[in-house]
Amino acid sequence: MADGEFYNLNNPDVAFDSFLDAMQQFSPGNVSLELIASENKNLLKTLTEFDPLLMASTFSGLLVEPALQSNCLRLELLVHLSLSSAHGKRKPNAKIVSRLFNKLGEGWAGRYEDPAEDVFVSSIATPRGNYRILEGIWESAGFYLQRVVNIVETLPHAAYYDWIRESVYALLRLSDTVCERTQLTRNQLGNPIPLDELPQEVLNSLGSLRSSVSFSEADLKAIDVSVEHLAEFGFDPAPRSNLKKETIGHSTLERFPVAHRNGEFFFLLPTSMSAAIRRYVFEKLGRVDLREALIGSLDLEYTRLFSATHLLGGQMGAPIIFRRTEHGLLAGVLEGVDRGRYVNFVFFIDTLEGFESTGLIGTNPNPTQLADDIERCIDKSYESACEISGFCGMLTLLVGCGIGRREVYCDSNKKRENWRFECLSAPDLLTLSWVPEFKPLSLWRLLETQERVQALGVELQNVNGLLNLVAWGRLLGGHLVPHGEIPDNFCTGDVENFVAIEQNALRHLRHEVAVLWDTHVAIDVHGRWLQVRKKDRDCLKKTATYLFM
Repeated sequence: MADGEFYNLNNPDVAFDSFLDAMQQFSPGNVSLELIASENKNLLKTLTEFDPLLMASTFSGLLVEPALQSNCLRLELLVHLSLSSAHGKRKPNAKIVSRLFNKLGEGWAGRYEDPAEDVFVSSIATPRGNYRILEGIWESAGFYLQRVVNIVETLPHAAYYDWIRESVYALLRLSDTVCERTQLTRNQLGNPIPLDELPQEVLNSLGSLRSSVSFSEADLKAIDVSVEHLAEFGFDPAPRSNLKKETIGHSTLERFPVAHRNGEFFFLLPTSMSAAIRRYVFEKLGRVDLREALIGSLDLEYTRLFSATHLLGGQMGAPIIFRRTEHGLLAGVLEGVDRGRYVNFVFFIDTLEGFESTGLIGTNPNPTQLADDIERCIDKSYESACEISGFCGMLTLLVGCGIGRREVYCDSNKKRENWRFECLSAPDLLTLSWVPEFKPLSLWRLLETQERVQALGVELQNVNGLLNLVAWGRLLGGHLVPHGEIPDNFCTGDVENFVAIEQNALRHLRHEVAVLWDTHVAIDVHGRWLQVRKKDRDCLKKTATYLFM
């Protein structure tokens, strides 16, 4: 939908508290399995007589169903709870699966579910081919996994690093095989709205869906996956009851999503494979003696990525050079976008501090420590821009570059004349940079429009950042307020009026860009895998442009 929700505080009938509640966003790291289990004690008692792996893999199979994309969190919770609570031998049937799904959605698990904000299936491009993965509940899971896989490919050819590389590919092959079995395609969308009940056609397919995440030793051999390498992601069943004490986002099962019994392997969390690989690589390369090398690899990866990107659709080849400061690594770029108008990009690298204890649910990095460094970087660009004749203004974009931890930004409180400040993540900047007909000046004009709307006493309630604001504006043909939907009594009186814009408008934009350019690898006549993308913005064109791999 393209119309927002309106709240006029002059109208006593508006339950504004309900609006604020609706704006609350939850991250995976806030979901306590212990809380969910305690809320569903009676229901979980019914699990005890069922086979833990059959029950858990049934819900695992549901994770690969596009109609249930927005129910991903609920299904992952059910996989965890099934594995930790079931102790019997009964095979699950449609009745118990449906009951568990419905009941869990009535409590906190249902409240945590949000509309999907990204594609259902993304693709990782490697020198060995393309590998499909499920995005799951993680923000930009495919983007960050691509960065880590690229880093793994740069590791030296030595026994220790070769083992890491082959283990990563083992899980990539497993994921791609699951997608192949269920006929999922790269950049495919799923259902954007959480379902309250399982559709009958899905219940009728429980057996085949469960089989899609199950592998025999012969199956693994057929896809060239060694049990030894896959064991790096193998789940130890002995302490499985302890899963109830863990948190979604940093659970043992998310790190070790493959279970084994009697020659059969179960990919229990296909939606967590991006997180599993990122955590695994950090464990192997994040040791004290290797951490600086890993951070240096992140530096080189993001330098390569954005130096080969038309930033916001502007010029390619920006001189991005990260420099070490007291608290991190920063790079500053200043570009002219119009006569007297400039965009200042400030990139910062995650230093990975604390990752070993909090994993991907930690923060990146401590904003108070980095604030002074950021201010100095902005000052340098601002002073340079001001010295140019005809200076009208500068927009600073603070861009977080890491492996997918939550990024806590510090808004600059320093007053600078004719200056704006916005934050966004590296994957969001990459998406904006490939939006058709989008230029740096397009963003400038959008922010000016937002300021004019605010000057009229209208506050846009946007919980999903700059990319979502751009996506919303594109849905409305360049506007930020859907004028045809405004109530007659809106914007009256002396108090603020609120427009709650579509919280997952960015889903449309992410999908549009992914399909439009369709970046992947293709094999050439010499048998080499080369990265390609569509040459023209016309999705129907078959020609491709070869890129730096």
